[in-house]
Amino acid sequence: MITNGYMLTPKRTEAQPGLFELDSIRVSLYGVDEDSYYYVTRRRGAYQAVIQNMIEFLKARNVTNPDLKAGFNYIVLPEIYLVWPEYLIS
Repeated sequence: MITNGYMLTPKRTEAQPGLFELDSIRVSLYGVDEDSYYYVTRRRGAYQAVIQNMIEFLKARNVTNPDLKAGFNYIVLPEIYLVWPEYLIS
């Protein structure tokens, strides 16, 4: 499954136990921090919400189905790719 992870809240994952039967889940990230994420999505707090959703999802995954693969995709957009080198170096 590929998702932006914004609605992957603990409440929603509890309501959809089949998510833990997947082979893999990939979350697309639209920035490298709150500012770049907001620039693309126009949602304040979205970056932190997605990161927190994945942290909680992975905690539940580790208990329910540790074999479920999880990963992130960075969406490379012209508006934000110039700030990436500073994150890659640090």
